[in-house]
Amino acid sequence: MKRLRSEAGVAMVTVLFIGAALTAVTSVAAFATIQEFRGGLDDRKAAEALSYAEAGIDRMIQYMKSGRGNFNTFNRAGCADPAFALPPGLVGNGQFSVNVTVYDPFATNPADRFPPAACSSRPTSPHPGQANDKTYFVITSTGTHPSAVRKVRQIVALSPIGMPVGMYAENFVLQAHPTYNGMTMQANGFITDRKNDSFVGNDPYYKIGDFFPSVSGKLLTDPIPAAAHAGKGIYLNNSSTPEFTGPGSGTKNCAADRTTGRSIWDSDGSAGSGSINSGCSTQDPTATGFPSTSKFTPSQPADPDHAALKDAALSFGVYCSFPGVGGTGTTDCYKEGVASGSNYVQLIQQVAATTNNFIVYVEFRAGTPTQNNFNWDGNVWGCNLNPALNHSVVVDIKNGGFYDVGAGGDMLNGALIMDGDFNTTGKFIFNGTFISHGSGTFGSSSETVTLDPCWIQNFPASFYKVVPGHWAEVDR
Repeated sequence: MKRLRSEAGVAMVTVLFIGAALTAVTSVAAFATIQEFRGGLDDRKAAEALSYAEAGIDRMIQYMKSGRGNFNTFNRAGCADPAFALPPGLVGNGQFSVNVTVYDPFATNPADRFPPAACSSRPTSPHPGQANDKTYFVITSTGTHPSAVRKVRQIVALSPIGMPVGMYAENFVLQAHPTYNGMTMQANGFITDRKNDSFVGNDPYYKIGDFFPSVSGKLLTDPIPAAAHAGKGIYLNNSSTPEFTGPGSGTKNCAADRTTGRSIWDSDGSAGSGSINSGCSTQDPTATGFPSTSKFTPSQPADPDHAALKDAALSFGVYCSFPGVGGTGTTDCYKEGVASGSNYVQLIQQVAATTNNFIVYVEFRAGTPTQNNFNWDGNVWGCNLNPALNHSVVVDIKNGGFYDVGAGGDMLNGALIMDGDFNTTGKFIFNGTFISHGSGTFGSSSETVTLDPCWIQNFPASFYKVVPGHWAEVDR
């Protein structure tokens, strides 16, 4: 009985011990499970934060393509201006913050690939030379959700798409003889009434090597003097007196007298391809150097992304649709994506007052490009190297042309792209590029037509493509 009495409570202790052990095991299992859940949740948050960061990259690339900014907006980022940033993007419980700066992928020291060191090697325009026409930038995006943070970087290059810069049309009829300052004129067909038209200065975009295979007295990388180039023929008068007399005898324009509207830098598809062995300094005392040939071979120009221009016009510009031939019928116009009536002149001025760089997209749903004209009236003016002060517009006209009758001197800084004809009769003041798949006609000698370095540095987004490059997670 004493032995039995001494073992009293053993079962209770055993039960308690086993219970404690089971509790510990259960606690460890529960803790491990909780940790796994937390780890899985953290992984999910980190994955979502990475997705938000990637969304920021996509958003900046879309912005760079949209036309809100231009080349100079990004080329100053991190240098003359702080890094260019978009407003934070909120998506559910997470968000992204994204910015872009200039970038030098060729620097030996990785630290020198970013500002401020990269600022000294950046080109000043989107056409830096023949060997490399790309300008590089780095986009940095940080995603959070809500406590997880991921950061990624994307290298991108801006590269011209090959659109003509300056004046391009199927044919040019130079009736009024305004002064073309810094303008390279290109016609796929004919240029008539070349006589007495004054082309002055150097083109701020094109180099001599863009038009001629070799040159004497200059470098191929020198800016090309402003001049006229036609695929089928240049006539000094209205469809008579060819500037070049044809293959064999017309290998060069040796009567390059500025008083008769000729230039040794003019070139023509009808000219012979033989070599020029001497300049024309006796006819043109101001000339320095001369090209190797006067032969011109036109190339088919690239087209902008019209769908992207239309989307941009609906988002932050003016979009108009004309239902009838010649623009008749009820006009359907939108200002910054909101239906705003048919007074597109008023809408354009309203947007111009609040938006520095914007798109006007016009489409005619009936008729042909030669039957339809978009009548411009008003001013979008003020080229400035400070993006906050620059004012420009890209006007894209589908199935129609551009017409200006402003007697008071309408002013436009930007780009005109049209399927139809370009025609002016007033005192039109224009700085930039126009591209017509019809004919180009200037109707007044009081007009001013320029292409200046400021506009080149403010190259519109519709004239370049964004090429994604190396991508990396910065925090991994």
